Amino acid sequence: MSSLKQFIRNVRAAKTIADERAVIQKESASIRASFREESGDHSVRRNNVAKLLYLFTLGERTHFGQIECLKLLASPRFADKRLGHLATSLLLDENQEVLTLVTNSLQNDLAHSNQYVVGLALCTLGNIASIEMSRDLFQQVEACVNTSNPYIRRKAALCAMRICRKVPDLKEHFVDKVSNLLADRNHGVQLCGLTLATSFCEADEEEDADGDEDIVEKFKIFVPNLVKTLKALATSGYAPEHDVTGISDPFVQVKILRFLRALATGDAHVSEQINDILAQVATNTDSSKNVGNSILYEAVLTILDIEADSGLRVLGVNILGKFLSNRDNNIRYVALNTLIKVVAIEPNAVQRHRNTILECLRDPDISIRRRALELSFTLINESNVRVLIRELLAFLEVADNEFKPTMTSQIGIAADKFAPNKRWHVDTMLRVLTLAGNYVKEPIMSSFIRLVATTPELQTYAVQKLYINLKKDITQESLTQAGAWCIGEYGDALLRGGQYEEEELVREVKQHELIDLFTTILNSNHATQVSTEYIVTALVKLTTRLSDPAQLDRIRRLLEVHQTSLDVEVQQRAVEYTNLFSYDQIRSGVLEKMPPPQIKEESRVLGAATTTKKAKAANRKSRVVKPTEQDLLFDLMDTPPTTTPAAGGASNTDLLADILGGTSSPPTSTSPGPQQSQAASIMDLFSQGPAQPVGSPVPVMGGSNMDLMSSMSAVATPPPQAQAAPQAPAGLPVYDNNGLNVSFQIQRNAEGLVQVIGRFRNSGPGPLSNVGLQAAVPKTQKLQLMAISSTDVGPGAEATQRMIVSGAKGVCFFPLFAFVLFYQIANFLAAAATASEDWVRAFVCRRSDGPGELDRAVLIWRMFSSGGGVDLYAYDDKASVLKNRKICEDERLGAIKSTPSKPPTSKLSCCQQYLCAHEERQTLHSVTLVRVNAVNEEIRLFRLGVKEGSRIELLIRCDLLIAGKQFLPGQWLDTYVPGVPKAGGFTLTSPPSKAVLPRSAYLELAVQKSPTNPAAAWLWEQPVDDENEDPSQVEKKPEIQVRVGGSFVWPPPGIADLASLRRIVFIAGGVGVNPLMSIVSHLAEGVEGKGGCPYDVQFMYSTKVPSSASPPEESGEDSLLDSEKILFMERLAAIFGREKVRGQMRLFLTGLGPGIASGEPVLHCNEMDVPFKRRRMGLEDVAEALGPEAERGDALVYVCGIPSMTDELVESLTSKSGLNLRPERVLCEKWW
Repeated sequence: MSSLKQFIRNVRAAKTIADERAVIQKESASIRASFREESGDHSVRRNNVAKLLYLFTLGERTHFGQIECLKLLASPRFADKRLGHLATSLLLDENQEVLTLVTNSLQNDLAHSNQYVVGLALCTLGNIASIEMSRDLFQQVEACVNTSNPYIRRKAALCAMRICRKVPDLKEHFVDKVSNLLADRNHGVQLCGLTLATSFCEADEEEDADGDEDIVEKFKIFVPNLVKTLKALATSGYAPEHDVTGISDPFVQVKILRFLRALATGDAHVSEQINDILAQVATNTDSSKNVGNSILYEAVLTILDIEADSGLRVLGVNILGKFLSNRDNNIRYVALNTLIKVVAIEPNAVQRHRNTILECLRDPDISIRRRALELSFTLINESNVRVLIRELLAFLEVADNEFKPTMTSQIGIAADKFAPNKRWHVDTMLRVLTLAGNYVKEPIMSSFIRLVATTPELQTYAVQKLYINLKKDITQESLTQAGAWCIGEYGDALLRGGQYEEEELVREVKQHELIDLFTTILNSNHATQVSTEYIVTALVKLTTRLSDPAQLDRIRRLLEVHQTSLDVEVQQRAVEYTNLFSYDQIRSGVLEKMPPPQIKEESRVLGAATTTKKAKAANRKSRVVKPTEQDLLFDLMDTPPTTTPAAGGASNTDLLADILGGTSSPPTSTSPGPQQSQAASIMDLFSQGPAQPVGSPVPVMGGSNMDLMSSMSAVATPPPQAQAAPQAPAGLPVYDNNGLNVSFQIQRNAEGLVQVIGRFRNSGPGPLSNVGLQAAVPKTQKLQLMAISSTDVGPGAEATQRMIVSGAKGVCFFPLFAFVLFYQIANFLAAAATASEDWVRAFVCRRSDGPGELDRAVLIWRMFSSGGGVDLYAYDDKASVLKNRKICEDERLGAIKSTPSKPPTSKLSCCQQYLCAHEERQTLHSVTLVRVNAVNEEIRLFRLGVKEGSRIELLIRCDLLIAGKQFLPGQWLDTYVPGVPKAGGFTLTSPPSKAVLPRSAYLELAVQKSPTNPAAAWLWEQPVDDENEDPSQVEKKPEIQVRVGGSFVWPPPGIADLASLRRIVFIAGGVGVNPLMSIVSHLAEGVEGKGGCPYDVQFMYSTKVPSSASPPEESGEDSLLDSEKILFMERLAAIFGREKVRGQMRLFLTGLGPGIASGEPVLHCNEMDVPFKRRRMGLEDVAEALGPEAERGDALVYVCGIPSMTDELVESLTSKSGLNLRPERVLCEKWW
């Protein structure tokens, strides 16, 4: 057998890969044969293992030599042990089964008398330690840390770091050892101790979700000593034992800086302690050598991550600016990469290095060009937009194709946000379209078209420039499309002539030149399908703008040619446009110029980077703030208390929109009525459903009768009357009389947390004194009442008082806490005593809607009126239409007839009378269960037929009944089935158009099997229909009662300008696909009757594959999934396969059986093959669907799934540490 040196020579001497392979295979066979002989010669075993290590470096298989490594490890000879430990560290890892045999050998070596053997064992354990090995050997490592031998201590410290990473529970055994390691005079021990301590701090930041700062706080006592050590190293003279190119121990300096950064992040006090030493290190360290640059770079990172003052940050940015001029590409790259994170902190300091950054755009290194480009976009502002865009356009002209998509989007966004004037904006976008039209994304092109459409004074200029550029170059797709659109709209302006530039003369464009240009483009190889659609539409629009009959005839012939196009969309347009020639009386109106769209100002992000350390600091500093648990008056509801969760999350900018708990935007309205809206706004602040508006005024409770509402908890609220929802104003007026105006502003700051601001304004001629507010809430909520800003309110003055009410998620916030105003002015009380009907408002309480139950009550409190009193008016039960019927005394309310002479008591036993409502109730509607289809073993589809001639007045937005309106896509049904008093809530999966079909109108539900849900259980008891059976022969099924509600709908509540949307992302988890199926089906039919869906739709569907969809194991590895067993899979594939919506479907499947094909994961549907991923959906997948960060401001996200998934996604989408989307652009519904 050859030696190791000879083996290496033979491998290197091989002239071809085949020769090298032959040498390796021959030697591997010889090594195996030698292992089988079990020679007792230790030199032969070492030689064989050394060859295995060389084979390992070549990437060859070495598993057959693992046992030989263990034999060398167990040998008493040092030479054997040294090679055995090296081979074990390289050839084995923590996942190998033979690793259990190593534990005993390592335990023996850790107790060895030779320090070098102990060091070898510590190195091996630090490389391959598993969880089991860590638990078995941590005591020996702990003993090594406590030894006085510095050689062993430093290795033991690094080994302890590996053990604590594998088993975090063992940190407590090593945390106290850090102080001795950091105090050691040996630099090696100190270096390893710093590494261990930094690892503890970083792990504490990542793993500690409860804000426990024990480890970091414990280490902060080391800061003064570390500062002294760092200062000594930075200012010390030549030390030969630690010197590296003239710098004293740069390794320890870097480790100290990193450890100080971990301690000072988010702590202003520690940051103040280390500011001076950071400035000293940054000023005195030599930057001519890479060793000094490494220290400076670490110092800059520390300066930027801690709470440093602005001067120190500027110093750090200047150091990065010096790095940009360094000839080393690595240093320049890290400088650019770091500056991207600094822009958000010190933008002015980074702006000083703008020229240097722009020079990096011409660097031959592509990675530096990419980073410089990203940084350049973050520097753009109003003052430098002309200079930077000019440089970026120059770079765009020579940039690689991979840069162009991002560059065109970012330039478009920057021009839209910082354009000094519209003319410059148009010129910039024209330049972009000319240079990189094939890489311009549709939203950017649409933005340019919208700019032209909304700027009449530049329309002639823009269309002329587009025409000239198209004459020069027809290869740029976006230029062709924008030019076709503008020429079609403003062709008459082009024909009239105008100045291309101010100094140029008028140039005339002939009519035939326009048709010649479009003909040239259509006949070229550059005419894509979309471009052809644009041109065909532009041609038909020109028929009303041209006067030459010959050219009109040419347009007609061109349209006739495309009537036989293979593209369905082009063919359809050509046929329809040709037929339009037969309707001259309406053609001019149909082809009129499009009205300019509304441009909604939106904030856009230009490359803003989030800093991980800052996010960690924010998490470290954040604490759970619990509302003060105090009951200022006493319990009103007489109900047991519930646990109030900690309030968290960002504030919602829509003050009243999110109070109802279901949406982040307020429902739109069609009729006035602020008082009704405000009564609804107080309702159900902590619940998940929207509140119900009410038609009666809202009283504010006064007097001493604080529990007069206690028995009202049993009174339920029906759906509201048939009227439009008003737009909720900012304040709720509660009292306006006798010179005092009182209003409440209600704001939901976070889920389960409501803030009420009371405003007291003196509208009278005299001053008011001792003004105050007291309130009480039920035990299910907690109240924190602040002091009033001023108890004395002068004429025209105003005072405010704030209260915070918190409640558990899902707890109904009854507006039954009483507000009592105390006024101690004689003349004010005298006037109030004689007032009639002074203070009247309505409060509404809702509960279940069982048939025959009283489900609405309006409580009217008469304050200061003669005799005082409380009147209780009640609506009739939902099944009755009788008028003015007396309702008998209800034992749940304990009410008697009112007597004005009798004062109110705390038991609600006076001043009450029951009357019926003066309107008919139109809420429940009868439908017939006509068909039941089984999707899989867990889900069935139920089709509910609507009787011909009936018009179901379904709920829109906040449960308002609007006669003649269809339901909105995404809403749910309250479903009452025979024999079950409680309604079942199921989401509609059919679009609204199916509910108004002439002879087969229906609603569709997808219901999951749920024995605990009585309504779902009843539906599942109905027999499944045979798909081949004649529907007319199907046995008649029973009728059920339904009612529609919900605000998780399309159009999205609160977004009035749908033109601001460009991308819609649907995220469905399991049966959470139900409402999204209704919405996307509606979009596929065309939004609001208009042709086609104008939005880019990204549908993300994550579901567990049902067992019936997976083939059996014996079916072979080529078996396919049954797509029909996956809910709505075929329907979604048809929508995206036929391109009814523009976008992409992304499928994530879990629970796949072993019989699924292991090749490319594709789900075969009838319409298309849908690729899928064998895992759960992640935030990175959502970020990819949302597109570039700069375009996410135009996106809308719908999330529907189980609560855990929905909460996690919504938090990640809206938080600053996540994707930072605006909360009103993220709509969610939780599927329980």
